[in-house]
Amino acid sequence: MQLVQSSGRQTKFVCSRPIIAACALMLLALAGFWLAAPNSLQEDRSSFVIMAVNNHVRYLKGQLPLEVFSESPEKISTWFAGKLGFNLKLPDYPQGPEEPKPYHVEGGRLVGFKEDYAAYIVYRLKGHPISLVVTSDTVARPSGGEEILWEGLRFHFQSVNGWKVLTWSDNGLTYALVSNLEERGQASYLVCRLLL
Repeated sequence: MQLVQSSGRQTKFVCSRPIIAACALMLLALAGFWLAAPNSLQEDRSSFVIMAVNNHVRYLKGQLPLEVFSESPEKISTWFAGKLGFNLKLPDYPQGPEEPKPYHVEGGRLVGFKEDYAAYIVYRLKGHPISLVVTSDTVARPSGGEEILWEGLRFHFQSVNGWKVLTWSDNGLTYALVSNLEERGQASYLVCRLLL
């Protein structure tokens, strides 16, 4: 970006390079909506969002212990097999020793939701705990908050009692990501890695 001084009092900024990485654009867009979600948003909040936030808070208070501990998404996925009414396969993105993951999975457990079970998974991104809750999209659908479309998916961003919540549905499953991340792009980065 270059600064161009005009003869008047106005100063104009001129971009010198176009942004070419599609994922980078998505991260910026998601981060913008993430940070722009007002804390006092009073739109309709689904019971799924409320459940996700409540479980995140319970986990942080030590009231929701994990039932499986592993940094291997494959081992956690195997633990959930047969315990849920849907198939859950957590992605794993191997990276070289020179490029360590900025996030890692810690473990998971079952949580009750609408007379059934949902998957509850805990990640850490730069020391911040992040909760991911997953259920079937026949049980819960994302709604409320700010919306953004990306790659055919509709994301919903909202702030609930100070927690940032991102919900979306994909391939028959509905997800809720809960965190206190404020830094631009952090939570969006994790979502990008979960989807791509």
